[in-house]
Amino acid sequence: LQGDQVQLIWDQIYCVGRVMRGQGDFESARICFEQCFKTYGIRKSKKIIIQTALADLYCELDYKSQDDQRYHLFQARSLLVPALESVGINLREGRIREARKLLEELLILYGGIDSFDVVDRLGHVRSYIALARTYPNGQSESHWRNALRLNAEYNPSEEEVFTCAIIYLHLSWFSYCSGELNGAQKMYACAEKVLHRRRPEYLLPGVGTYVF
Repeated sequence: LQGDQVQLIWDQIYCVGRVMRGQGDFESARICFEQCFKTYGIRKSKKIIIQTALADLYCELDYKSQDDQRYHLFQARSLLVPALESVGINLREGRIREARKLLEELLILYGGIDSFDVVDRLGHVRSYIALARTYPNGQSESHWRNALRLNAEYNPSEEEVFTCAIIYLHLSWFSYCSGELNGAQKMYACAEKVLHRRRPEYLLPGVGTYVF
């Protein structure tokens, strides 16, 4: 196949994978995305896209495999108060290792980009968020803080976005678990402040699905 034909077939398989993921058929989506990842000669931008999609999908598959009922409950409940408890879900080994490896490679690729456009910036932030999801609480805080720091660097003159509220809630939970109640209250207040200004969103690629 010629280069253009390969790119076209890649696009078609990727679109099918996205549809399968949207319908909740994560195994079929995994097959599509892994095939895209193995394709030789794809552009660097597409390699970044598929690494992000695969890493996030591996996280979703791991959550689902732990407990289907808890997974759907985690998707459907509000993150603002009760789902803080869900942050403490211990991620098993297995696909999470694959997700972590892909994300670390992805962050290296982002480190080699000289000029970031809007999509690059968003992907960079979400890659740190996805990486944080692959670690237990005690090891993930630095990745959440990196995501928050990058968001501030990339959007210095803008109000904090909805994603920042999610990060603040995780940081609040970490502080609470460490017995730092003042820090927990401060982070929770920051999350509330963002949520009062920002319209609730349904899907955050690289983070997971949160319903308000």
